[in-house]
Amino acid sequence: MDGHLESDPDVSIRWIRRAHELRRDDEDAALDFGRRLIQFDRFTEGRTIAASLMGRSARGRAVGTYLLIAADGTEGFPGRAIATAKEFFETTELAAGDSQGDMRAANRSMMIAEVVGREAEVADAWAERFIFSNPPRLAAVVGEPSNLVQACYFVSQPKRKRCLQILETRMPLYTAPGTFDLVRGMKLAADGDAKGAVRVLRPRVLDPVGASDMPVEAFEKAGEPELAKMLDESQIAQRVNRVVKGYGMPDLRMARRAWKRGDKAKARAISKQLVEAWSSLDTEVPWLDELRKMAAD
Repeated sequence: MDGHLESDPDVSIRWIRRAHELRRDDEDAALDFGRRLIQFDRFTEGRTIAASLMGRSARGRAVGTYLLIAADGTEGFPGRAIATAKEFFETTELAAGDSQGDMRAANRSMMIAEVVGREAEVADAWAERFIFSNPPRLAAVVGEPSNLVQACYFVSQPKRKRCLQILETRMPLYTAPGTFDLVRGMKLAADGDAKGAVRVLRPRVLDPVGASDMPVEAFEKAGEPELAKMLDESQIAQRVNRVVKGYGMPDLRMARRAWKRGDKAKARAISKQLVEAWSSLDTEVPWLDELRKMAAD
């Protein structure tokens, strides 16, 4: 049943639409429905669901904003998604890490922004509002620390370690040990100690969930290209990379990796897909010329 739902958009949407209709006031049901609509390129209806959430509550606005950001990125408007995210950070009353105001909008917008080289711009706007304010606008008990850690790692280099340090002080003692290790590894990576970061983070490589949090470039710098490749392949298999026209940074790294090891055919195939997907976005893609070169070779 699940495989059939996944492969047949009409069947999948029909079932999830029914769940949404039975729970009209349930924001989680609206989130599931809107996300599935966007997954199958039903952008107009996905944005309609988002709009219906915006005036309900602070959390409803957070969920609706996430859906708008996801729709814009998937349809090819990362510039608009970035603008929406930054406006949301400035005006939301929810605290970062609040279980009622999850990090979906922040994390998705940063992944989208990374495709166009603007992740630090988005992460810095988020951190100034939630982390570097005095006091930090963080929940008393941070409910989703790994998502916050990932957001801190997108912050521009001079401020990245400070962001992680502030977050670390607000993590409850019962936080999973692996999350503390994630912070420790990210801090080492922020200091430029790629090998030290990889020593700490290596146990998370085989965790499918943890793979999406990892600083893949640290594994590359530490001379661990196979582990970096494994992390990217895990993200692609889980489809967490499909943030801008069906692709994301794992695909770009896979193309570069194939090119570097001399697999021109694979690099060319991936690059052609990315050039086709990213040539008509609403903001500049800094590596488009690089991709065109690999696609043409």
